[in-house]
Amino acid sequence: MATGGDDDGRAATAAEGTGADEVDDTGGDDVDGTSGDEVDGTSENEVDGAGGDGVDGTSESEVDGTAERRLFGERRETVTAFVAGARGVLRAELSGDRVGSFGLVERCRARAIDDAHLGDSRDSGPVVATDDDVLVFADGEFQPTGFGPAVAVGSSTGPAAGTGVLAARPDGTVARLDRGNASAEWETLGRVDSPRRFDGDLLAAAGGVFRVGDGLEQIAPERITDVHDVARWEREAFVATGHGIYRGDGLDEAAWTLDHHEPARRLLATDDGVSAVTAGGVLSREPDGVWTERFEQRRLVDLAHRGGLYAITEDGTLWIAPEEASTTDGYAVWRSQPLGLGGVVGLVVSV
Repeated sequence: MATGGDDDGRAATAAEGTGADEVDDTGGDDVDGTSGDEVDGTSENEVDGAGGDGVDGTSESEVDGTAERRLFGERRETVTAFVAGARGVLRAELSGDRVGSFGLVERCRARAIDDAHLGDSRDSGPVVATDDDVLVFADGEFQPTGFGPAVAVGSSTGPAAGTGVLAARPDGTVARLDRGNASAEWETLGRVDSPRRFDGDLLAAAGGVFRVGDGLEQIAPERITDVHDVARWEREAFVATGHGIYRGDGLDEAAWTLDHHEPARRLLATDDGVSAVTAGGVLSREPDGVWTERFEQRRLVDLAHRGGLYAITEDGTLWIAPEEASTTDGYAVWRSQPLGLGGVVGLVVSV
């Protein structure tokens, strides 16, 4: 577990020549002069800025990150986070251990989110499953696709699954939409029991793990069920289930082992290895195959990585574990920022 006195995001020193109070007007928990408590207690219109403005009344261009990139400075990378929850999708600008302006950019009841990035610009972004449709972020806004209600969503780049959006309905129907073809319609690929999470062309479901191609192919032994998430790392797949984390490849029983006994909800694979969200927090797998506790925090629902590790709780608190070089005070400890969005189901962080 890594914690410290600066967990609330309050930096003790200046950031690249700019004092902490100058960056966000107040310090860690306050964003542009609005405290986390104030954000949590605002009405829906105040949270999303009543028609696109930021939480603190900033303009749409500032929410989009223009002002944040000027504020943080060109010497420190700025990334964008999208958080999906019960009242919609929230967008926040992040830089190192700092959270800039944030606010709702789409009002909906979100069920899942995936970092699709089907375009080449900063104006492309995630795909979101909602109670009404699958939404794709393009040209700076979320656009409908005509899929209808969805519970899981992802993206694929082929060759087996093709290039486009993947989605699953509440009844388990899985389909693909070719975003490269403007006239394309959703193509039904098959059906699974209780679809839960995509990772590229892999799908985690209550009934197992499936590969999406021209149809759906089960790729793990039938004994591996109650699957909540799947992640590729190097040449193997890691599978988070209600009875532990499995590692393997293919249908051969001998090719799969129980890698860790603790039930897991989410997985994140990076160049450095694999991390998992459990009931108690975040675990990371060491190069020797041993799982160790990285962060103790209950109610986490998702992880993301982009120049640091990000975690989000169900009640909308964003936790950041920045790389030391990107911090404002030289301490790579977990920092937090309440975002004021409840019923959170997922998080993506992109450039």
